[in-house]
Amino acid sequence: MTIDRSHRVRARFATKIKKWLDAIKQLRNSDLGLALPVTRLTSIKSLCQDQKATRAFALYISQCVLQEMITSNVPENLDCPEWHVHQNFAISIVEAIAKEETPEVLQHYLTKIAEYKNIDRRRTHWTAIHFVQSGYLLKLEYALRCCTESDREIWAYKLAREYVERYSPAYGAGLIPDSIPFLLEIAEFWCQYYFDLSLHEKFSKAIAQIEGISLHECLTSYQSPVTSGALSLSKRHPSPVIHPSPVTGYQSPVTDRRLPIAGYPLSNPC
Repeated sequence: MTIDRSHRVRARFATKIKKWLDAIKQLRNSDLGLALPVTRLTSIKSLCQDQKATRAFALYISQCVLQEMITSNVPENLDCPEWHVHQNFAISIVEAIAKEETPEVLQHYLTKIAEYKNIDRRRTHWTAIHFVQSGYLLKLEYALRCCTESDREIWAYKLAREYVERYSPAYGAGLIPDSIPFLLEIAEFWCQYYFDLSLHEKFSKAIAQIEGISLHECLTSYQSPVTSGALSLSKRHPSPVIHPSPVTGYQSPVTDRRLPIAGYPLSNPC
């Protein structure tokens, strides 16, 4: 009975991941002209079965955000010293999530994020749009709340939405072709977390239907901000450990790869 129930649950998880691949197929193979609704990500809520799964997802996305911060140019709204402060602060947050710090410690970072954020509200097409000076910090805030709030699955959805949703004049806001690599990363995470299989291994037929492109080609055409290539992550790494080093930089607790960190040579120094 337990085995049958477990099989049914895993089958439901597979269906949810497959629907994301169907969305990617739509985005790649058709001229929609309109964005797909970002609510297609709501199924993440049911994938966050427990705190361990939610924290693992929060850690993974926060690492992606961190690597993007490290390798990007200084945002227009910040000067160089301010940007380095943000980068080092992001490193501290990722370390805290990876080390499974107490809610009190994580709450301290949430308080600091509130000080860094500067929100401007504008009204466009009768919709209130929030412009946050550092979208990176907003994503990190959501990652922290995945680890501190009782409704963690809601925050996991918000984190995924903020990570994947894009805007262009041609499509509007939502899931658009530019969202594909980020949606693929999320699908890859959950596939490896629950099945110990890559998307290529689990859904090769579905991926092959996306303009005839194999999953390996589809993934590696976009360089993951964490792995710099095909993704490699699974629940086989339940207790990541951070190893900072002034020589080799920051070791990703997910990929066991060394990443550059603020305070050391950056890809785009000021």
